[in-house]
Amino acid sequence: MLTVRRCDDVPDAGPELDVRRVGPMMSVTVTFLCIHLRGFWTHWNEGRHRTQPCTDPVESCAGHRSKLPLRWKAYAHSYDHDQHDQCLLEMTPGAARQVKRALQAHESLRGLRVKVTRGKGPKARLSVSVQKLPDPRELHKLPAEHDALITLSKLWGFALENPPEFPEADLIPTE
Repeated sequence: MLTVRRCDDVPDAGPELDVRRVGPMMSVTVTFLCIHLRGFWTHWNEGRHRTQPCTDPVESCAGHRSKLPLRWKAYAHSYDHDQHDQCLLEMTPGAARQVKRALQAHESLRGLRVKVTRGKGPKARLSVSVQKLPDPRELHKLPAEHDALITLSKLWGFALENPPEFPEADLIPTE
């Protein structure tokens, strides 16, 4: 007999933050709301035009079993100045290295404003330029940081082992 899961509270429509990818010939100006980048191994699913997680053990990872390309992506909770909203900015390893170099002597990304630009074509490199370094006197005015894993776990369709008290906690884990 199957067990039916109940939930009388209406769940959210989706992840609380959109994942923002910089497309060809586009740029985005963001202020980082996170302290550090969160890096994840992912697979690119061309058929679905989306990223999916690489899971442990790799022998049971759906992406490995399907022989999907393996990629590392960094995600940063950010405020998008162009869209006037919060998002998760997705970055390549090269862009993440540029962000880390831009930190200079700062220990935290929080409050760093950057412009991220992609050249021609979907595989063109991302370029990161610093617009404003963090001002310690202004950091208290920024919105609270959201954990990238909360949004990604909902987007990718799995729950965390010890989820925080968010509607995302009611997800059905994948195999």
